[in-house]
Amino acid sequence: MSSKAPTLDDFGRKYLLKEGATEEDIKAYGPTEGTARTTQITDKQAKLIQDAFIQRAGSFTEDLIGFIVDQKKLRNLDDKSVVFAIALANINLRNSFCSPQNSVEEKEFDANSGTKLSAEWDEICWAAQCYYNDNP
Repeated sequence: MSSKAPTLDDFGRKYLLKEGATEEDIKAYGPTEGTARTTQITDKQAKLIQDAFIQRAGSFTEDLIGFIVDQKKLRNLDDKSVVFAIALANINLRNSFCSPQNSVEEKEFDANSGTKLSAEWDEICWAAQCYYNDNP
């Protein structure tokens, strides 16, 4: 076990330390400052991760919508056909998400695994719905 002071990676240094801070300043963010400071850092880090996730997922969503619009024109589809295709794709995605993804997961997969993954899928979809409701 090393007695060396804890260090942050570039991401942590950029987002959690004040301008001009050094590695020695990391000690100020340790448990000696108490739960309030730790909670503040944890909350800030969680918010940054959430914002990055939303930015990446949002960008991917925009690309998907563009692809769908292009394919609708290319294939001369009506809106009902597009909605059906997207619904069917989502059904397939859910089935895939709630199933083992490789041989290692197949060995560990049991009756509860699918149920847990199904609940996770529903939570993700609900989070997307809430995000959409807050950002129409």
